[in-house]
Amino acid sequence: MARRPEPGWKSALAGPLEAARRVVVLGVGNPDRGDDGAGVLVAASLARRRAKHPPAPSALRPEAKVIIGAAVPESATGEVRAFAPDLVVLVDAVAATDPPGTIRVLKVEDLAEEELATHRLPLSFLVRYLEESVGSRTLVIGLVSGPTDPGRPVSAPVRKAVSELSRYLARFLFG
Repeated sequence: MARRPEPGWKSALAGPLEAARRVVVLGVGNPDRGDDGAGVLVAASLARRRAKHPPAPSALRPEAKVIIGAAVPESATGEVRAFAPDLVVLVDAVAATDPPGTIRVLKVEDLAEEELATHRLPLSFLVRYLEESVGSRTLVIGLVSGPTDPGRPVSAPVRKAVSELSRYLARFLFG
């Protein structure tokens, strides 16, 4: 029986994660607005996994820092700069035509500059700022969202995607 190929997002992340020596995962979103909290949930899950199973030092694994940027991720830029990563993985919910829970690695040039979403600054501005001020590469992982109404719980497809992405990132970052 032939193995199914890995989803495109996994192959898009594998190379940069394997090559990085210092990685920041920055979770973005508003957890009080349903699926918009997906990025924060990924970061919180990674932080819990790391606390339960602290990684042993390894030359094969990058140093990693997990930051919950929430709805104002630009407030975390000082912490990102202080860590001096060579890779920033920014995780956020995105509106797209794909089904909710789809995981996508987005190209920075595809991020709409005028789209403010639930952030004070567009993500394209944040990515450019991080790349210019930190000198790091930035990958944007979008979890396609469903409803983002205030007070709404996170949908089942997005919860599943949060779990899958968290497991995948934890494997590279914490072993």
